[in-house]
Amino acid sequence: MISVNDDENVWAEKYRPQTVDDLVFPEELKEKLREWLADGEIPSIGIFGNIPGTGKSSLLNVLIKQLNTDTLWINGSKENGIDVMRNKIGNFADTMSMSGAHKLICIDEADYLTVNAQATLRSDIELYSQKTRFAFTGNFPDRIIEPLLSRLQKFNLDTIYTEHKKELGVQIFKRLIAILDAEKVKYEQKLVLEVIKAYYPSSRNMIMHLEQNTVNGELREGNINKANAVFDALLISMKERKFKAVRSAVTDLLVPEMAYSYFWNNIDEIFPIQSQPTVIMLLADYQDFSSRAKNKHIPLAAMLTKIISDSDVKFN
Repeated sequence: MISVNDDENVWAEKYRPQTVDDLVFPEELKEKLREWLADGEIPSIGIFGNIPGTGKSSLLNVLIKQLNTDTLWINGSKENGIDVMRNKIGNFADTMSMSGAHKLICIDEADYLTVNAQATLRSDIELYSQKTRFAFTGNFPDRIIEPLLSRLQKFNLDTIYTEHKKELGVQIFKRLIAILDAEKVKYEQKLVLEVIKAYYPSSRNMIMHLEQNTVNGELREGNINKANAVFDALLISMKERKFKAVRSAVTDLLVPEMAYSYFWNNIDEIFPIQSQPTVIMLLADYQDFSSRAKNKHIPLAAMLTKIISDSDVKFN
C-alpha cells in the first residue's frame, strides 16, 4: 500500500514517502531505521548524495514525521555562519522537548557551512547530547570537517544506489507501478522499465516523466531521456573534438550533475590510464563548481571543453 498526500496534485509530491516502508532504500538499512524509530529516537546522522532526486530530503522528512518531536530546520546555504550556530541552535537545544523525547535539529545543505560553524557544531553534538540530536544533508561529505563527520551515522546515497542497484531497481519498479495503479493509468511494463533505465537513480525524475507522459489515462512512450544513449552521443562528439556538438549534447541532459558520476564510474572504459589523472582533476574541480552554479549545464560544458581542447587527453 503506497502512502498518498491528498493535499498535493503533482505526483512527485503526492507520493513523497511518508513512512520507512515507502523509502527506496536497502532493506537492511530500513530495518536499522525501524529499530531507531521503535526506540523513539535516532543518533545524529548525515545524509549525503550528489545526484538530485535520490531521496535525501525524503529520508529526513520520514524520520521527522515518525519521530514527531520538536524540530528546528536550518538551510545551511543561507544560515551558514557561526552566529547562527551559537544563537539559534543554542536557544533551541538548551531546553527540554515538550514530549520529553530528544529534539531534532536538521541542517539542510550542510556542506555550505563555514569551517568555524562546523567546528561549533562538533562541540554542540556532545554538549546537547542529552536533549538533542542533529541531522545533516548535503551533496559533498568531503566538505564536512572530519571531527564533525566522525560524530555522525552516515548514509552516502551515491554509494548505496551503486552497491544496491539490483535491489533498489526492483523497489523503484514496484513503487512506480503502485503510483500508476493509484492514478488508474494504463501502461506497459516495458515502458516503466525504460524509464528506470533512463533516469536511475533519480526516482523524482522517473515520477515526473511518468506524469508528463500520461495522456488520457494512458502512459505514452514520450521522449525518454535515455541517459546512456545521451552519454554515448556525447562521447562520440568528444572523441571527434567537436565543440558545438558537445555543447548541444550537454544542453540535452536533464540532470547534468549525473555526468560527473558517469565519467568517474566509466573512466577506465573511456580514457587510457595516462589521461586519467588529468580527467580526475577536472572532475574534482568542476563538480565543485557545479555545486555552486545556478545553471548546472555551464560548468559541465566548461569541463568538457577543457578535455577536448587538451591534445594530451586521449580516448579509448
